[in-house]
Amino acid sequence: MANNRLKAFRMPPYDVDLEGLAAADHDEFVVEEILDFRGNPKRKTTCEFLLKWKGFDDSENTWEPWKTVKELGALDSFLNNRPELRKFFQ
Repeated sequence: MANNRLKAFRMPPYDVDLEGLAAADHDEFVVEEILDFRGNPKRKTTCEFLLKWKGFDDSENTWEPWKTVKELGALDSFLNNRPELRKFFQ
């Protein structure tokens, strides 16, 4: 078997963004924060959320549809600060 190629992971002695490294390894981007919302919360398909991407400046922020953000941890943080929207997105 390929078990002989496995090696123990040792944390480097300096600060490393493991989440960012894992995302980059899979050609993914990490959402740092959801900044804003637009659309009709009663119709989720009309809703968009303004995302701040980790490692990118504000000029790279993008509006993304509900289906993109519905499972993000950043959505929970955003809704904690927007209780008027929480009831629509639970």
